[in-house]
Amino acid sequence: MKKAVSFLALIIVAVLFFDSCTNNNKQDLLKSSVCDTTNIKYATTVAPLMTAYCTNCHGGGSPSAGINLEGYSNVKQYVNNESLWGSMNHSNGFKPMPQGAPKLDPCTLNKLLAWIQAGALNN
Repeated sequence: MKKAVSFLALIIVAVLFFDSCTNNNKQDLLKSSVCDTTNIKYATTVAPLMTAYCTNCHGGGSPSAGINLEGYSNVKQYVNNESLWGSMNHSNGFKPMPQGAPKLDPCTLNKLLAWIQAGALNN
């Protein structure tokens, strides 16, 4: 009986040891977790973000709550009064956006913040 328990324990340890060995290298592991916030531009990053998450409600002839997020000058207005970041980041004192949806993923928010911190340029 003692030999059977020892053998079983040895099998379990061997399975756990060999199961933890994979062929992942550091580069592959970092690919999925890296968020590139360099060279963020309005035209290539922010405008598509607004189209994907905002302008369906906050655009057109009758934008929700009178907030129009179509075009740079409209977006810049809400950057300047800090409501764009406050709402998108679900910060206290701001209405969380997108409404009825979860907070955007951290990488998307980091890109938006990087653009804002770089001066929210029309580039």
